[in-house]
Amino acid sequence: MNKAVRGFTLIELMVVIGIIGILASIVFVGARPAGEQSRDAARQSDLRQVQTALELYKNRYGRYPERCASAHPDWSGQMDTDYECNVPNQAYILGNIAEGRPFAEFMVNLPKDPKLNGTNSGYVYTVNSDGSVYKLMVKNTAESEIVTPDHPFASCPTGCSPSNGHCRPGNQPGGDQFESSYAVWGGLDNSDPSDIRDNTDEIICEIE
Repeated sequence: MNKAVRGFTLIELMVVIGIIGILASIVFVGARPAGEQSRDAARQSDLRQVQTALELYKNRYGRYPERCASAHPDWSGQMDTDYECNVPNQAYILGNIAEGRPFAEFMVNLPKDPKLNGTNSGYVYTVNSDGSVYKLMVKNTAESEIVTPDHPFASCPTGCSPSNGHCRPGNQPGGDQFESSYAVWGGLDNSDPSDIRDNTDEIICEIE
């Protein structure tokens, strides 16, 4: 004698689907912070890699590489931002191409932010006229943490102030940009021996 095969009722199916949905939501919510942390870790790793390449360039050619020309007076940066190069698809860190000294000799592909936060964000680079001081920043995209003044990738040195640079009070700790930006910098301005510190701060305190 064959036994009747009992199927799921509509209510039972709805309960199972609801449980699966709840579990999927838990997994999604748990994975989101991990994704943010992963992207932030990648940004910090990128900064260190580019910093190493910048120092190698300076060691060989005696100065930090030039930036591309962009609509912004002080910065060059990645595509699809306010800082992108005027020449399409041009690298935002150039080196001295006219003298056969491209930055691509040390880093072929410059990093791009995996998740921009509008056009005033992403990887940006600035350097002074004689190539003795540079700053590289990832603006407005830190996701998994609030960047504090003692963070190893804080976007301004502690001593920066309106009198010696451009880390203004609104962008110091408590300001949205300071808390969501990473940076590295290097060098010392020696163009004017009587004003080395302030001339250096003009670059390493720059954030706008």
